[in-house]
Amino acid sequence: MVGHSLFFRELVKHHLSPTFKLEQPEFTADLAKKKLGNAACLALDLEWPAVGSATANNDPMAPPLIVGADLMFGSGFHVHEKAHAPAAAAAVANDGSGGGGGDSPTRYPAETEF
Repeated sequence: MVGHSLFFRELVKHHLSPTFKLEQPEFTADLAKKKLGNAACLALDLEWPAVGSATANNDPMAPPLIVGADLMFGSGFHVHEKAHAPAAAAAVANDGSGGGGGDSPTRYPAETEF
């Protein structure tokens, strides 16, 4: 499945098994609170509760539980960069070119080739 990191964060938050949370509390807390990095790959192990089990509450359409997860191929969580210069960003945003500031669209000179 392919999707946005916020989608996966919500999916994990609502479907982590209690046992998995106890086995890996730090990792599962990160999964439920942090965003995945760009192009991250997360492998999930799922278990569907047996119909009639207490976990399924006798619901044949009970959702699966995430019983394991692994970040794959060097994937990680999104890291917020705090080393940017707000003053420089404001100067670019207010230079009248429309390049990167506020709600103004980016404008390119007519001779620009792409």
